[in-house]
Amino acid sequence: MTTDVDVLVVGAGPGGIVAADSLSEAGARVLLVDAGRPYQRRTCPVDMGRACHGCRGVCNVISGFGGSIHFGDGVKLSRFPSGRRLAELLEVGRVEQLTDEVIKLLCGDDVPAFCGAAASSPVPVKDYPVASLSAEQVRTLIGRVHGRLAARSTLELRMLTDVRSIRPDDGGRWTVELSQVHAAAEVVRAGAVVVAVGRRGQRWWHGQIRDLGVKFSDPTPSVGVRFECPKELLQRGAEIHGDFKTTMVRHGVKVKTFCFCAGPGGGRIKFTDYGTHTLLDGHVIPEDEEGGTANFALLAQLKDASGLPRDTSWVEAHLLAPYRALRDDRPGKPVLQWFPDFRDGRLSCSDLDEFAARAGFTPSLKDYRIANLAGILPPEVHAALTDSFVELMAIFTESDATDQVGVVGLELESLWDELELTAGMQTTLPGLYAVGDCSGLAQGILQAAVGGLAAATDILGVATRTSGASIWVGVTVTQEAVDAALDVFADNAVAAFVGGSYARGSQKPGSDVDAFVVIRESDLERERAYAERLRQLHRDAKLDFDHCGEIFTTTALERLLAFTEQCITTVPAVQRSACYLADCPLSVFRKGDVVFKFLADPKTAIHDPGGLLPPLEQRAAEYFRRWPMPRVQDHKGSLRLPVPSPQHRLAMTWLEREATTGWTDTPVGVGLDRWFGTEMAERAAALADQPVVAEPPADPRSCPLPQAPQAFAALLSAQCLAFLHIEPEGPR
Repeated sequence: MTTDVDVLVVGAGPGGIVAADSLSEAGARVLLVDAGRPYQRRTCPVDMGRACHGCRGVCNVISGFGGSIHFGDGVKLSRFPSGRRLAELLEVGRVEQLTDEVIKLLCGDDVPAFCGAAASSPVPVKDYPVASLSAEQVRTLIGRVHGRLAARSTLELRMLTDVRSIRPDDGGRWTVELSQVHAAAEVVRAGAVVVAVGRRGQRWWHGQIRDLGVKFSDPTPSVGVRFECPKELLQRGAEIHGDFKTTMVRHGVKVKTFCFCAGPGGGRIKFTDYGTHTLLDGHVIPEDEEGGTANFALLAQLKDASGLPRDTSWVEAHLLAPYRALRDDRPGKPVLQWFPDFRDGRLSCSDLDEFAARAGFTPSLKDYRIANLAGILPPEVHAALTDSFVELMAIFTESDATDQVGVVGLELESLWDELELTAGMQTTLPGLYAVGDCSGLAQGILQAAVGGLAAATDILGVATRTSGASIWVGVTVTQEAVDAALDVFADNAVAAFVGGSYARGSQKPGSDVDAFVVIRESDLERERAYAERLRQLHRDAKLDFDHCGEIFTTTALERLLAFTEQCITTVPAVQRSACYLADCPLSVFRKGDVVFKFLADPKTAIHDPGGLLPPLEQRAAEYFRRWPMPRVQDHKGSLRLPVPSPQHRLAMTWLEREATTGWTDTPVGVGLDRWFGTEMAERAAALADQPVVAEPPADPRSCPLPQAPQAFAALLSAQCLAFLHIEPEGPR
């Protein structure tokens, strides 16, 4: 069986989820696959005090819907500059914007509070904003995101699905072979593939990129151990920074702290099973709990005597093979060593009970054997880890408490090849993208999600730039909208572009295309001809059509922008008004605000031979710097008119007139002089003196402008009526 989709996303962790969500919302046909289980079935036996047996080859900690956002656990979100190399690739300003978008996408209105370093430290600590989500917040997040994707008609989600192979075909698309338990193999053809396989897919991806010829550089792997102790011992570190991260060089080895898990409830050690061996990770516990343990890892870079990184074969022979030999009951499972024994390279504890008696606490997990973990580490690595830990504990505790610590291993990081990527997360093979851990650039939930959004935006941008040969359904109209403007207006056209959701890569299925055209002189006949061309383009592409775009003469555009700047200066309360929040196109101020947003936002299919747009873009940036615009769509739903009321009567009258006058036969931005008169600047200066309107005007040219604050309630109920949504309880 062969399935055709626009985009195949491999891996349902943060990066894959965000990529699939953004692409499918834009109308792309997306298949999202993951080797793991549904989020409700991702329980880990180790967390419940039982033994790890690998979950029948599919570890629930590192696979399944949510990926590193493990249903039932708390998680830590770290903003940039955590993930510096990814930020450098995407550019700092852009990465901050993408981060804000993915936080909103993942967390909805429940945006967590981010905090940086809160106290001084005797060692340099990397400072970046960090926030923790509780287990309950994670359950809500996963359930909400899964529900949104499951309801999306353009997206199919398949769990327990492996990808056997990926290969390009002769038609510029990708052929991918999938396999499922108890199902025949399936071939998928996709215009683009986003690989977001995370930890579980590391070895598979290692082979795939070599088979495909993707360009990469070798990583510098790190080996480490995780230190567990009563949570009080690490409290000082958490007070300095919630994700205490520092780097030091000891015995010629670079050592860094990793995944500091010392929340109000401490931290949880997680087993991550890879079949032949099980490694470690850590999750923070944001909920306050009595007692409990905390943990963090120290990682040491692995280099040879000449300073070159150790390769995977060395890691297998000199670390993983000895690690598997530490346990004869289940080779490759984690082991525990009392820190004084780890420091001295000996064993004085024989079992967990004896460890608890000496260390003064019971390990948080039971599936350990006591073993000489120190004995499998290279001598210089062991010395560097030991000395670094002792120095850090001297910062965290007033007295020597290292005898209250257990050392758990093994931990391996930075095994992912570092791919050569574009700023859109595309590999050196067109149409193949890599995000999250498998890009080799950065680890972290937000970093993976930002990569997923960057990849989705790039895929949508490629499709937008491809005239007549879009890789996803319905988006052939963007360049054609601009081409039609140049055809209709000819020499009268000054500039044109498509903005809005298609340029941002966030449109919903069927969204209309927001064309923006500037002409030298008004020509109503051609303006209406262009409106009909746009309508036909939308019909052919099966897109919604709410209005006909924005068309301005250079004079009307300047008047509108000047009026809007003066209006908001004169009446700053306008941004809190119903008219503003209702996104009313018949408010001159609101229209100017929208035009400023068009000019400030991303654009595609740009035609600007005379350089009109750059100074306007700078002007728009300054406008929003002075007056940040709230998100209109976040507030529209809260506007409701009581029934019966004068406002409701006005609304119904307005809707009747809108339906019968044919106002929408002309592009929204056309003829502002005809709609509102030519004296906009003068009227803006006299806002406070304008009368309150009791009836909607029969002639749109007399549509009122915003009033002084004391008159808003009466006036704006009449002004914000064009975009009302009729519901059983009345219009809103």
